[in-house]
Amino acid sequence: TFVNAVGVGFDVAVLERTTRARWLRGNALYAVTAFGALFKYRGFSATIDAGSDARVHPDSTARAPWLTIVIANGQWFGGAFRIAPTASLDDGKLDLVAITDASPFRRLQLFGSAPWGRHTRASEVHTAQRVNVSIHFDTPPLFQADGELYRATEPSLNIRVVPQSLRLIV
Repeated sequence: TFVNAVGVGFDVAVLERTTRARWLRGNALYAVTAFGALFKYRGFSATIDAGSDARVHPDSTARAPWLTIVIANGQWFGGAFRIAPTASLDDGKLDLVAITDASPFRRLQLFGSAPWGRHTRASEVHTAQRVNVSIHFDTPPLFQADGELYRATEPSLNIRVVPQSLRLIV
């Protein structure tokens, strides 16, 4: 269960690094650990099943080398990154943002454009809006949900919208 976003890959590596850092806090901690991970993180293989949408990946059966895959309900991620600029909490859809792996220099460019949501214009970034998204791995992955780390019990993550499941009193 999550409200804002679920992610695998780079964002999980950054969260793992933040748990080991002792001298920074908040957005500075995330930025410093993310910068270090840009050069050390190794991508991962997974297959995304989000229905027939060529924007997700030209070959839906390909196990692309991914940098990160984020399924977002909200636009913002990691405190300062507009990871899913078209996301809306009340549209009944999830925004899939899947970024294929890239060189460290290209990762730096993508990372630098993410606070403004401009990364979605890059050829490495594949997007779709869906009610259901499944991601298939070789082994149960580590993933984050709203910034908390978890290990899946199966080699697939199946994420879906549950309409009107969050009640707020304002």
